Amino acid sequence: DPNFIFQDKPPSMKVDCPNCHLIGKVGASSTTPANDAPSEMAWTDPHLEYVPGTLTPVFIKGAIKSPVNRQNANPRKENYVFGSGLRGVGYYHTSTKDANKILYKRLNIAREKKQSEVYSATCGNCLCPFRASAKTKRDK
Repeated sequence: DPNFIFQDKPPSMKVDCPNCHLIGKVGASSTTPANDAPSEMAWTDPHLEYVPGTLTPVFIKGAIKSPVNRQNANPRKENYVFGSGLRGVGYYHTSTKDANKILYKRLNIAREKKQSEVYSATCGNCLCPFRASAKTKRDK
């Protein structure tokens, strides 16, 4: 679907700091070249133990399904997406491609469900005589 194209590249990030204009200039403490364009952030490899430069785990294995009815053994965690990826079922950090693929699938499923609801609500393919009256009641 052209509206939801999954790109195999990470989102771009623009570095914004008070002394960024000095990067790459003679006498500046940084050796990073100056660049006005947004820098590309690389996907974090899900097989790494930690997100580079942090002590944040890249992957957290999911818990076994709870035997208690309606009890979630894998609650939401900030900066993680729960689902199935390269390392199995668990929490993938949002900087991984796996997390973004899981979210992409969820968005497509939600979009298809909403389209189906709209189609049903407008009496999409039925020829019933109540179609016009149902639309009128819904609009009020």
